[in-house]
Amino acid sequence: MAQLKLKICGLTIASQAAAVAQLGVDAIGVIAVKNSPRFLVANKRTELWKAVAAAKPQVQRVLVVVNPNDSELDQLSPKAGHQYLQLHGEETPERCYELKQQLGLPIWKALRLRQKNDLGQLQAFTEVAEKILLEPWVPDQHGGTGKSLPLEWLSGLNVSCPWWLAGGMGSNNAASAIEELVGLGLEPYGIDASSSVEDSPGIKNINEVKNLLTIISTI
Repeated sequence: MAQLKLKICGLTIASQAAAVAQLGVDAIGVIAVKNSPRFLVANKRTELWKAVAAAKPQVQRVLVVVNPNDSELDQLSPKAGHQYLQLHGEETPERCYELKQQLGLPIWKALRLRQKNDLGQLQAFTEVAEKILLEPWVPDQHGGTGKSLPLEWLSGLNVSCPWWLAGGMGSNNAASAIEELVGLGLEPYGIDASSSVEDSPGIKNINEVKNLLTIISTI
C-alpha cells in the first residue's frame, strides 16, 4: 500500500507545532471551535501557522471548524495562514461547496458515524471535498474524543477521494487498525491523531508523536 500519511490535530502552542512539523508529519490541524478544550483564538492561530510554515513549509496547515456561519468568513480566510478548511459539524454538501467557493480553500469533511448506514452520505461529500475524515459519533462532541470507530462498519467502503481514519488513533492501536482495514481490502490515505498523543488537551507528547510516526513508516 502507499505510504500512510499522519495528521496531528489540536495543536495550541506555536513552538510545539513547529517541533511536530519538523518530525515529519504530513499535516497539522488547529481547532477554531470555541467549546473545544483545544480551541485556539484567531491571532494565536496565525502565529502558529507562521511557525509551522517556517519549520517545514510542505506540512499541510488545516483549520478545523464546526458549522461556521457567514459572519465568521473573515477569520476563516486563508490569509490567516491555513491552507485547508476541515468541516467537522453537520454541514451539508451544499454548504461545503458554498464555503469552498467563498473562501477559495480546499475542503476536508469529517463524517462522524453513528452506524454503518451513515456511510451512505459519503458519495455526495466526495463531489465537493478533497478529502474525507471518518470517525465515530459521540454525543455533544465534534472530535478529539479518543473513541475508536468500529472498523467492521467500513467493510465494502467505496470512496472516490482520499480518506483519513480518525478517532482514538495512537501508537498502541494504529498498526492493528491498518492491518484490519487491509484485511477488509481498504487503504486509508492516513491516520489523524489528537487525544492519543497528548499530555493534556492541546499539549502534545512529542515522544508519542515520534512513536506513531515510526509505526506508520513501517506499515
